[in-house]
Amino acid sequence: MERNGSLTRAGYEYIADNRTVWVGKFNSDRPYTGVIGSDDIEQIVGDLYQPNVCLAIPDNYLFLMEYNFLGPSRRQIEKFLTSYISSNSEENRFEIKLVEVRKERMLELVPRSDSIKSVTITVNNEGFELGNLFTDHTEDNSLLSRLFSGPIEASNEMEVNQTTIVLRKGRRRREMDIGEIGSILNLVNINSENLVSAVVDFINPRTNMPDKFDLKHDGLYTGFKNSETYTGFEILADLMTSHYYDDNHRNKDQYYHRYLDEGIESIDEGEFTLVYPEDDFGLDQEDN
Repeated sequence: MERNGSLTRAGYEYIADNRTVWVGKFNSDRPYTGVIGSDDIEQIVGDLYQPNVCLAIPDNYLFLMEYNFLGPSRRQIEKFLTSYISSNSEENRFEIKLVEVRKERMLELVPRSDSIKSVTITVNNEGFELGNLFTDHTEDNSLLSRLFSGPIEASNEMEVNQTTIVLRKGRRRREMDIGEIGSILNLVNINSENLVSAVVDFINPRTNMPDKFDLKHDGLYTGFKNSETYTGFEILADLMTSHYYDDNHRNKDQYYHRYLDEGIESIDEGEFTLVYPEDDFGLDQEDN
C-alpha cells in the first residue's frame, strides 16, 4: 500500500485496523515553569501527566512505543493493557506481554569504528554512587570519577534531578580515543537505577554510515526520529508511522512467526471479555 500523506492525522490510520494512541501516567514530581532570561520560576500547579505515543499493528502482533524518561515503562503499559482483560474461565488467566524485538548488539561494533561522534550519558542524581553506575570501579581519582562525580555534585548543589555528560568530537579532525571510550562503555551497568540513557553516535563499521544506539537498550529494536516540532500528538503519531512503514519498510512484519509454536494465533477469544477497568493501575508507582 502506498503512503498517501499523513494518514495518522485527523483520526485516520495508515492501515484501517492500526491504532495510534496515547498511554500516559501521572508523576508525583512537579517541574517548574518560567520565562527564558528571567530568574523567576514557579512550580507547576496540578498533576504532571506524561504520555507516550504508541502504535498498535494487530495483523502482525506489533506494538511500537515512544520512549521517554518520564512516561510509562513497558511493564507499566503491560499492566495497563492487561487490566482490560476479564477471564471467562477459572482455568485460564490472560495477560498482555510486550516482548522486545531483538537485534544485533551495537556495542560490539564500537572498537572497529573509524569515528565516534559523541557519547551522551544521562544519570539520575538521587542516590548516585559511581560504583552503581560502573562495574569494576575502585579508584576514587580515576577518569570515571573526574568525569561524573564532580558534575553530579555540582548539580546536586543546584537541586538538579538529572545530569548529562557529553563527550563530543566536534569539528576537529582529531578523533576521540576509541579504545578508551569503548572501555568506559563496557563498564556501564545498564541495570543501574541511576542510568537514564547512554547514547552513542558513531560510524557503523559494517555500513560506513552514521549510526546511533542507546546502550541501555542495546540489542533491542529501537530507532531515533528527529523533529523540530515534536510535542503534538499528530506529529509524533505521524513520525512513528513513517518510521515503521517508510523508513524501515515494514521489516518486522514476520517477526511474530518465531512465536507460532507458543500458540500466539490459537487464543480462543471466547475465553475472555474486554472490560473497562476501575483500577488506577498504579502507574505512578515503581515497577515491580
